[in-house]
Amino acid sequence: MKDPFLIKENTELVKEYFRRNQIKKEQEAWLKKSKTKVLELMGDRAKADFDEVRVSVATVDKSNFDLDLVYDYIKELSPALLPKCTKKVIDEELLVGLIEAEEIDLDELKKAAWVAKTPETRLTLKELDVDND
Repeated sequence: MKDPFLIKENTELVKEYFRRNQIKKEQEAWLKKSKTKVLELMGDRAKADFDEVRVSVATVDKSNFDLDLVYDYIKELSPALLPKCTKKVIDEELLVGLIEAEEIDLDELKKAAWVAKTPETRLTLKELDVDND
């Protein structure tokens, strides 16, 4: 009996998926390269029209506070404020140590606190070098 994965229909589906994935990679590379050029065209403008295409530029500020430094700052400013803005957090490395030292039973911990999540499936395709002799 033939392996169902070797049937022509399945092979064609996989080959087409691979082909489209390659096109997607090429498109993403072109977009990445061309984005810089479009940004240069825009200069200091936040918005501009190119025929029927409107281009808008927005810069997202991803700055954030270093929470360790915030903690130190509040502790120095007023230690009484710390309980008002802190929460309990489990140190995972210390927890692993307690489990390894058998001070905490892993099976019991799983019964009490395990949250099962559906794994995300990743599909990777790669072109093979095939000799057609």
